[in-house]
Amino acid sequence: MTIITSIVSPLGIIAASDSNVTRTDTDKASSDPKVFPLGFTNGALALCGSYRTGNNERMDTWMPACIESYARTDS
Repeated sequence: MTIITSIVSPLGIIAASDSNVTRTDTDKASSDPKVFPLGFTNGALALCGSYRTGNNERMDTWMPACIESYARTDS
């Protein structure tokens, strides 16, 4: 189960997530990031759902590079 919460405050939007990820190949959970800082703005990307892509690649192995690539594109 994924828990992600967002709170609007005078400081901005605060996103928080639990760190447990359930593995499909085992009955154990592990600790993996689900909130990724954007870097190019004061924000973050919070994810829930499947943590692996169709080719079994973990979200934390490609999402930071995807965010960096997006940051380099023109608005």
